[in-house]
Amino acid sequence: MRATTDSNPAVDFETAGAGVLNLLSIYQAFSGDTEDAIQQQFTGMRYGDLKKQVAEMVISHLEPFQERYRRIVSEPGYLAGVLRDGAERVEPIADATVQLTKERMGLHT
Repeated sequence: MRATTDSNPAVDFETAGAGVLNLLSIYQAFSGDTEDAIQQQFTGMRYGDLKKQVAEMVISHLEPFQERYRRIVSEPGYLAGVLRDGAERVEPIADATVQLTKERMGLHT
């Protein structure tokens, strides 16, 4: 894993650089933990361990989306059907909007 961190050997909130703060904010965004909880959990932690925990947190939140994607693409014709149904549903709305626009612009057809 690559992410720019500081030259210090471990997380120090007093001197943390932008790279470390970015990793911590990513973790906090996904975990919903408070700043105090983040500080308690990560103060003194080695950067490699911090990076692993951030990666695990992000992966755990992305897995449901990846699984849903895999199911969708594994069903032949599913996406084509969704697109077709959507097009059929919005076509009357789009046609009415085009017609109204033409009328208001004086382009009677």
